[in-house]
Amino acid sequence: MPICQYAMFKELSSNSGEREVMTTELAGFDKSIDYACTEETTDTMFETASSSCFYNESDAAFTLYGSCRIHGLVVLSGASGTRAVPFFISVSMPDAVSHINITQ
Repeated sequence: MPICQYAMFKELSSNSGEREVMTTELAGFDKSIDYACTEETTDTMFETASSSCFYNESDAAFTLYGSCRIHGLVVLSGASGTRAVPFFISVSMPDAVSHINITQ
C-alpha cells in the first residue's frame, strides 16, 4: 500500500472524495528529472483516492504565501542543507535556486 493511501485511509480515516488534498515537494526540485513520480502521485490522488481537488507545490512557495508576499527570497535550512529560492510574482526561478550542503 503506498504511503499516501496508508496516511489517508488508515491513519487519518479520511474520505478524500470530500476533501481537497495539498502536498508539498522539496524546494528547487527539478520536475523534469523526476516527473514520473509527480505524475504517479497525481494519478493516485485522483484515481485511487478519488480526491475532488489536488494541489502540489514546493515548501518554499507555501512559506512565501504564508507571509502574504509574491516577491522574495525564501531561505530554508534543515538537516539536509540550506536552500535559497527566489520568487517573482509567486513563481520560483529554478535556475537561480542555490543549495549548500553544510552537514558534511
